[in-house]
Amino acid sequence: MGPGRGIDIDFTSLEKVAVLTCHNTKSDETTFVCEVDIYLAYKWTGEPEDTDEMYCPQWYFFAAIPLNKLMLADREWLPLVLRGKKLKVEAHYGPYQQTLLKPVVIEEVKDFE
Repeated sequence: MGPGRGIDIDFTSLEKVAVLTCHNTKSDETTFVCEVDIYLAYKWTGEPEDTDEMYCPQWYFFAAIPLNKLMLADREWLPLVLRGKKLKVEAHYGPYQQTLLKPVVIEEVKDFE
């Protein structure tokens, strides 16, 4: 994003708080794995705007995050991260990420290398 558009993050304020590994099963029964590093940003300027990837972004107080609208595994680990935990998370999703095929595995870690 350029100045004056969307959010500009002070990258020195980023803190890695989780690694999420999603094992995804497609409708044709093939699988693929996505690993996502999760960061919190403590300093930024600007306001979120619509993009091709995100429609109608909104700010929420922690207690008001609509967990029931998040992906199934995110409902379990996100509240822990927002309470200061650092985590490694593993989720196994069915087709279209509508179901969890196994319980979500959440491991608390002290820090990331």
